[in-house]
Amino acid sequence: MDKEQRLLEIRREAEDRGRIDSRGIRPAGAPFPRASVETGYYGIPLLKRPSWTWEIPLYFFVGGAAGASAVIGAIASYTGADRRLVRHARWIAAAGS
Repeated sequence: MDKEQRLLEIRREAEDRGRIDSRGIRPAGAPFPRASVETGYYGIPLLKRPSWTWEIPLYFFVGGAAGASAVIGAIASYTGADRRLVRHARWIAAAGS
């Protein structure tokens, strides 16, 4: 099948269905290679493998818990809540920072 005939088939499919499900024509000398599922253009992986070890997620978790404790302690202090709650929240915030 020649390329013009294939192009006409693709156009007819687009007119009939409103979309094209079949593979199109890749022009000779196109400025971009075909991308695969595993890799993007030029054979480079789409995502890098993470270089993090277990310490990084732990660091984020502890930092988030410390920040949340600081906010809870500040709100508890502002509203006049139990002093033990304020003290414990501040200790947790200080330990995590």
